[in-house]
Amino acid sequence: MSLEQIALLPELLQNPIAIFLSQQTELARIVLTEATHEKNPIVVALTPTKLNATNINELKSAYPKEKWVLTEWSSRNLKIWGKEKE
Repeated sequence: MSLEQIALLPELLQNPIAIFLSQQTELARIVLTEATHEKNPIVVALTPTKLNATNINELKSAYPKEKWVLTEWSSRNLKIWGKEKE
């Protein structure tokens, strides 16, 4: 990922393409963004937590993921939200 893409993460997270359940952590969510790196979509792992009694989503990681993995996640019913195709 480029520094420009990292700087855009807050904006990208406000307009996700899809949200998946995490296979690693029960409360975590994987957000599919519109950004890509070397033709692979960038996903962001978020975990809900508290900071000074305020609920927040902690960004755990952001990385490109091969498209076939997203298809597999969908077929395993891990997709919990997604935009309608236009």
